[in-house]
Amino acid sequence: MRGTDFRIGLIFLISVVFYGPLKAQTGVAAPALPQDEGQSGRASQEQEGDELLLERLKWFADRHRGPDGLIPIDARLKALRQIEENLENGSLLGSPSGAIPGDQWSSIGPSVITDGTTPYSGRVTTMAAHPSDPNVAYVGTAQGGLWKTSDAGATWAPLTDSQKSLAVGSVAIDPSNSSTIYVGTGEANASCDAYFGAGILESTDGGATWTLLGESVFSNTSVSKVVIHPSVPTTLWASNALGYGGFICYGKSGLTYGVRKSTDGGATWTLVLGSAQTGNSAYTHDLVLDSSNPNVLYAAVDGSGVWKTTNGGRTLGTYKTTNAGSSWSKVSDVPVGSTCEYWSLQDICTYQGGSSGQCNYDLVIEVAQNGDVWLGGLGVWRSSNEGATWVDSCSSTMHVDQHAFAFSSNGGIWSGSDGGAFLSTNGGGSFASRNEGLRTIQFYPGTSLSPASASLALGGSQDNGSLQYSGADSWKQIYGGDGAFTAIDFTNPANVWYVSGTYLDIQKTTNGGASVFPAKTGLTDAGTSACAFIAPYAMCPGNASVLVAGSDNVWRTNNGASSWSPNSADPLDFFFQTISAVAFAPSDGACNIYFAGLSNGKVFRTTTGGGSTGWTNITGSLPGRGVNDIAVSPASADVVYLALSGFGGPHLYKSTNALSGSPTWTAISAGLPDTPVNAVLVDPTDTSVVYIGTACTAPSFGGVTGAADASACQTSGILVTWDPPASWGQGSTTGTYEVRRYTASGCGGAYSSVASGLPASTTSYKDGTALGGQTYYYQVVATNNCSTPMSSTGTVSCSAAASDSSDITPCPSVGSSLLVSRGTSDANLSWTPVSCSDLAHYEVYGSASYSAPFPSGWTLLGTPATPAFADSLTSPWWGYQVVSVDSCGNRSGE
Repeated sequence: MRGTDFRIGLIFLISVVFYGPLKAQTGVAAPALPQDEGQSGRASQEQEGDELLLERLKWFADRHRGPDGLIPIDARLKALRQIEENLENGSLLGSPSGAIPGDQWSSIGPSVITDGTTPYSGRVTTMAAHPSDPNVAYVGTAQGGLWKTSDAGATWAPLTDSQKSLAVGSVAIDPSNSSTIYVGTGEANASCDAYFGAGILESTDGGATWTLLGESVFSNTSVSKVVIHPSVPTTLWASNALGYGGFICYGKSGLTYGVRKSTDGGATWTLVLGSAQTGNSAYTHDLVLDSSNPNVLYAAVDGSGVWKTTNGGRTLGTYKTTNAGSSWSKVSDVPVGSTCEYWSLQDICTYQGGSSGQCNYDLVIEVAQNGDVWLGGLGVWRSSNEGATWVDSCSSTMHVDQHAFAFSSNGGIWSGSDGGAFLSTNGGGSFASRNEGLRTIQFYPGTSLSPASASLALGGSQDNGSLQYSGADSWKQIYGGDGAFTAIDFTNPANVWYVSGTYLDIQKTTNGGASVFPAKTGLTDAGTSACAFIAPYAMCPGNASVLVAGSDNVWRTNNGASSWSPNSADPLDFFFQTISAVAFAPSDGACNIYFAGLSNGKVFRTTTGGGSTGWTNITGSLPGRGVNDIAVSPASADVVYLALSGFGGPHLYKSTNALSGSPTWTAISAGLPDTPVNAVLVDPTDTSVVYIGTACTAPSFGGVTGAADASACQTSGILVTWDPPASWGQGSTTGTYEVRRYTASGCGGAYSSVASGLPASTTSYKDGTALGGQTYYYQVVATNNCSTPMSSTGTVSCSAAASDSSDITPCPSVGSSLLVSRGTSDANLSWTPVSCSDLAHYEVYGSASYSAPFPSGWTLLGTPATPAFADSLTSPWWGYQVVSVDSCGNRSGE
């Protein structure tokens, strides 16, 4: 099925989601790089501050905005709908299992990250513990969906991978029925790397299946809390806050925030607290139900204070009330010098060194069943006397930045932080990591794979450093902070690697990651705003000592990063745009041919190894959207692919004369959705196969086959079989199939729909209308059961040629060749053998009347395998008939 035709595999290489509009921002100085990792890098990598967030925001925008600087509203949802439409109209095709390499995928983690001390995972945003089973708990994550443990965190299972949003802000268990769970989508931590959601998910079977509620009122916001009435489970309250688009510090305008109530199980919602009451923003970050009186609720509103349903007292800060909110008093400060302080803290949410406080991001307060108050900021504190005094509960195993607490029925205390899930079984005296199996890490571009072993890979992760894969689900952190591009020396892949942090902070190891050292001598742009937040570099496939890197100009090293030198004009482009992608031509062993793409969409080429005058602008007619990635064919440096950002036009371009004086570019993204292409890769074993990575996926299907039934006894028709989808797509777990029949190779032109509405459990269908001697091709279309407009359709490519070659002709009749010789007590029958290679046996019938209808009026006397039969004449038969029977059960003479 592969041949030499050009195929594109639509795969999820780079996990980046985009939502709200944003103007491009330039000229922001890079913050100082961390000099001392401390606490195995966990604490320093969290010191992000406003400047770092802004630079991360700019980098994200540059990879998604169009020439107008904007990212359209609802871009991802629109792209998903385009996938559905294009699959349906045939402009986008799926691929059968095994048709191209890479069709089958399996997770390799990281299920946990180790930094030499404690296993941790990605950010946990919310938690809920089962009301009676201490082994069962749920955690919601920043962009990894909802997970469940049934063994107190020893293992975890994802529950919402196929839902419309993987960002989770809250989870709640129905106190009257623990099988009913509500998940508020959208991360409610007010940070620019938080994504908004699509509504509230409800499950009535412990998370096996889900229904989306409140999409029209909660979509594009973050649901911060869902509260369930303790005795009337159809009564719900939900609060929501501003939802960011992921590195975009504002969300969609025109939305309504506050607290809503539903009395019909979430089918409809009524706003009960909004800006009309607060007179200000109604972003509601927390909602608490009075356990002794379910008619009393308290809401924490951003910029407005704490509200009670009867409009109780309002103030700001960490306070308590003892009279239902009529007045408030400040609680005692957290003591200075606690072990929770990785540095000397000004307050519970502030790092030392002048960083602004971040209580908008990592502040959580919960009350346990025994009345203890648990407070989380950077660390964890507990008060047993209503805040009069505080005791820290920070063990060395814990990660900074707390977001959630939950309390098990046996006294266990769950803590969720930027490092994942932790559990204390001794009242907070110590916390143990419970992150094994949680796969929630977010990767930046720039992963690398060892050419010597599929069990060695490197990748840079958001806020969790540069990570090493060694063949197990757990990955090792070898450098802290935000991890960026990586490279593996193909002449010594076991030991020599390059990793990096932000702004081209390139580090090198020569001992397989045991230690790293700076590898940026002479690279004077490193650590400055001349570099992109996540800046690219690449190793020459012909010489592992040669690397090039991009700031707003090109840099080159010829000695394995012992020293770097400028390799282009400074800047490369007159407008000081940063370089976003670099790529060597693999076919050039001299390392003289390479390409650079910029965030403004321009592309430059050198064929002479660079230099101040060695570059040519080959942008031509490209549309001016940022270059996210470049891939050069291993077979020819003339063949180059570009992955572009932005919206409103093609996102994948190809040149077949990239080395000419004036290269031409052709869009090759027909059928693809209007979404940025984040990554492009040419298969080195078959250069006609190209992979791209986007933020959108459709249901993935296995192979389809169409052939005559393997059984020799099929009477007619062609049996079509297929593998079920790996996923039924966004927001669905099931659907139906349609089987289409074509007469043209490749399933082109008109088709006949031979079956439709087949249930999801079906994996085969017999086309009984197929004609003998005809050649057919089959395609299976699967549609999930989501309501419009989120219905997803996926197809598998054509089957191989299939013909109806089944056995539909029975063996010939015995006819008049029957001979009967009668004795006094028997009749000996014999007949001429029939000529039939598929003969199974004969059937001998007797009747007292020649006129009796056959075979209903005749009696079966025997089934001899040979052409002879002896009848004992126990009945007065006046006639006999013999028919032949083939191995398919077909009878002659009927």
